[in-house]
Amino acid sequence: MVFTSRQPRQITLLCLLFLALTLSLAGCSRHSDWIEFRGEGGRGVSSSRISPPLGVRWKIKLQDSEIKLESFNPPIVAGNTVYFGSGDGNFYALDLESGYMRWVFRSGAEINSIPYADSRYVYFGSKDGKLYALNRKDGSEAWHFSTESQINSQIRRYRDHVIFVGDRDAIYFLSPEGNEQFRIDNPGWMHFTFNIDAGVMYFATGPQSRIGPFDIMRREFQWWIPFHEINSHWYSVAAMRKNLVYFGTSDSGGIATDIGYYALDRSTGRIVWSQTMLADFSASGWDSYDEYEFFERNLQMLDFMAPVV
Repeated sequence: MVFTSRQPRQITLLCLLFLALTLSLAGCSRHSDWIEFRGEGGRGVSSSRISPPLGVRWKIKLQDSEIKLESFNPPIVAGNTVYFGSGDGNFYALDLESGYMRWVFRSGAEINSIPYADSRYVYFGSKDGKLYALNRKDGSEAWHFSTESQINSQIRRYRDHVIFVGDRDAIYFLSPEGNEQFRIDNPGWMHFTFNIDAGVMYFATGPQSRIGPFDIMRREFQWWIPFHEINSHWYSVAAMRKNLVYFGTSDSGGIATDIGYYALDRSTGRIVWSQTMLADFSASGWDSYDEYEFFERNLQMLDFMAPVV
């Protein structure tokens, strides 16, 4: 999640050379579906095993351009199909083993969200402000839901809720048929990521751009992240283990990047431990290094600074 005064840049062309996740799963004789952001439960790990030697099975070039890549679209895998969106505005379904293009769906703008798949549909958001639900079999549109903002978040189906976030708009909770159930105001956050465990969303937005764990059934916040102690512009997707919740932070300081990792008590929000550092990449010999540009481009990756526990 990021809070910034700059609007996200418009991306017109995208050259996607290879899907690393596809290679990993395709290289296994037996793979597990990867239907959501960071895999089952958002933990960032897979139950599949990869045995060497590894090699490129296939690759596909979607567009060729000298424009720098600024959309990142981690794929998901369901059955023998890999699904992903692209900065060219298309959403693709490819055969996992061969790279054969099963179907393509054209949205109204660039796609930077991370999709989700259930037994019938694959869901994704677009910068045209719409959340789409497509039939997995043929890519036909089942329904779409319009917002007043770009959708650059992950998409998640949790029980009877389809959850996604509009930039500086709202966190939306829809029915599987595309009807709005309720929403939470999102006054300032963009490129939003979250995790859900035991019915609690880590994290949701609250008044004055605060974030905290949100109990979905009770529709209430449990506590707020202590911004006065952390004070950062970027908060990564959270990871949970036992009684702790973990997340990374990053901030542009003008000459270097402030990086931090925190562990908070899941019940109270108290900081249990933290590790912070100042990363000065200019010392590595990058003569043309632009610290702020580097920071801003990394924010396009929705799993930037994400911990795995």
